Amino acid sequence: MRSLRAALVLVIAILGGACAGAGGQGGSAATPPSDPIAQFVVALQEVGATVKVKGTVSQTFSAGAGRILSVNGEDVQVFRYQDEGIARDVASAISPDGYSVGPSRGNHTTISQIDWVAPPHFYRQRELIVLYVGDDQGVLEILNKLLGTPFAGAKAS
Repeated sequence: MRSLRAALVLVIAILGGACAGAGGQGGSAATPPSDPIAQFVVALQEVGATVKVKGTVSQTFSAGAGRILSVNGEDVQVFRYQDEGIARDVASAISPDGYSVGPSRGNHTTISQIDWVAPPHFYRQRELIVLYVGDDQGVLEILNKLLGTPFAGAKAS
């Protein structure tokens, strides 16, 4: 029930942010969404990206589901964690090249090897981990502008 409510809040926040962003230059400023993923969507739109929320995704490194965003036609995965410390722990389990993931907590000792279809680019900002698997320079420029240099995977130029 809690995850359904969180998903509903996310959809409302994203739709509200998208509607506010489509409104033109004048008038009153919209209240920014409180959900970090919705805030990320708004930030992407503010730098000129076309963004659509496509659905959910799960990955080896993430205990929960993330969101798939279409950013200028490219899939970008966004995972939100309960707090920045958990996101930092998860990020520390991802190898520098982005092709293997070890345990982030507990007694797990397995390491998963991931065979991406294109170069992975992992970013972390506060409680979010953002993953882009691809090489579209426009998308990389946008992500680097908003999130800085990837912490793992291919380092964008």
